[in-house]
Amino acid sequence: KTGWVEENDVCQDVDECKQEKPPCQETGKYCSNTEGSYVCSKCDKSCAENCTGSGSSACAECASGYSRVAEEEACLDIDECQAGEADCSVGTYCHNNAGSFSCMPCNSACADGCTASGAGHCVKCADGYMLENTTCTDIDECQSSVCNADSEDCRNVTGSFVCDCKTGFVKTDSACKRKPEQEDEEVDDDSDSNNDGSDAEEEDSSQKDEL
Repeated sequence: KTGWVEENDVCQDVDECKQEKPPCQETGKYCSNTEGSYVCSKCDKSCAENCTGSGSSACAECASGYSRVAEEEACLDIDECQAGEADCSVGTYCHNNAGSFSCMPCNSACADGCTASGAGHCVKCADGYMLENTTCTDIDECQSSVCNADSEDCRNVTGSFVCDCKTGFVKTDSACKRKPEQEDEEVDDDSDSNNDGSDAEEEDSSQKDEL
């Protein structure tokens, strides 16, 4: 039977992986023996090409972004962020990945860069934010008199604020001004016209009833 050999009247499994010309010679794979057969498996991602078995300690050479540590006798990930090998632009921070790194955007609360994710790792707080317990938090500008109280309502938004026009006012040249009286008069005229029409209909109805 394929994968087995008779020894002393007993069938013994053949370890194909230990043969003179073992299988799984493709780059990036290694041989694992099974009963009566074998399996070709992928080398660990920390391996550059070939390996002798599973795990990072079986790598023939370490892949880019990994280095062999003598104590571990294995290919371990290089933290480019701690090693200072990453070159991330202002407004981003270094995030270590297995075998590499990524430059991630800083939190919107940060100005002049950050050291990690979140509003608690800002180099400086952005406009509209203040430092509170080591974290840049939104300033509620509406607590101060930032809008015209007579014509505007203040609405706080993240990192800023908006002055909305009150009812009866309209935004004109970046300021809220009372709607022109002509518009109010037109509304009143329309109301009067509707009332006149209703009165006329009532008079006609009354005359018909008398007849």
